[in-house]
Amino acid sequence: MTRRVFREFFNILKERVKVSEFTTYSIVVAYYLLLSLFPLLITVGNILPFLNIDPDSVLPYIQEIIPGTIYRFLGPAIEDLLTQSSGGLLSISALTTIWSASKSINALQKAMNKSLGVEQRAGIVARVLSVLVLIVFLFAMVALSLIIGVGQVLLDAIQPIFQIPDSFLNVFQTVKWPLTFVALFLLMAIIYWMVPNIKMKIASILPGAVFATVGWMLLSQVFGLYARFFATTVSGYQIIGSFVVLMLWLNFAAMIIILGSVLNASMEEFYHGKLQANEISDK
Repeated sequence: MTRRVFREFFNILKERVKVSEFTTYSIVVAYYLLLSLFPLLITVGNILPFLNIDPDSVLPYIQEIIPGTIYRFLGPAIEDLLTQSSGGLLSISALTTIWSASKSINALQKAMNKSLGVEQRAGIVARVLSVLVLIVFLFAMVALSLIIGVGQVLLDAIQPIFQIPDSFLNVFQTVKWPLTFVALFLLMAIIYWMVPNIKMKIASILPGAVFATVGWMLLSQVFGLYARFFATTVSGYQIIGSFVVLMLWLNFAAMIIILGSVLNASMEEFYHGKLQANEISDK
């Protein structure tokens, strides 16, 4: 009985993986994310002075987010981008970031709908709203990553003023990663629930959210080993090699999100039958 149930679920999962074309869409997502990365750094670099935050204090924490092998070669470029300050650069970089990120998000949205076996939203307003929602969550993820580091910077700055005990700082260091897991899990769950053109049971989106959250947190650790090996094979072309590794890293990150959607679709079909798209008109 258990074997038959497992085989039935595996067949559904295999079919969903096949129709999702996750390898194709993940490349598109990664390409536009790469285009948005450096304009985003310029935007952040122009915003930091308004918050009275020294860009140099943020760099060590960006180093924790980006795989070490990549940061070793791209660090000087990242530092230059963060320390540049120009109103013209801010507007141009912000527009470039929004455009490229929206293209990446649109590809991700298509991949999620395809994995669920439903059509893209028909209404123009619905499509725009979905893209805007995803852009908000994209920046929320970036902000979450920065808070992990900047939060420590802020605590160090206000500790002498408010006489914050060292024990509290130790507690912050201990709980920030569990809090990151919970926050990232909630973001993934909301994305899987709101973005696709289908209403899914809450229980059906939880497996994909857990999968994507754990996958994202493990990706940098596992990918660091690969990056170190890859760097030794392209030592003569370190900058080019770093961009290749970064592109692969973004590609795998997009794959994880799409495969999480595939897992959700398989769970929904297995427990509740065939999926049906929401009825959304162009009006």
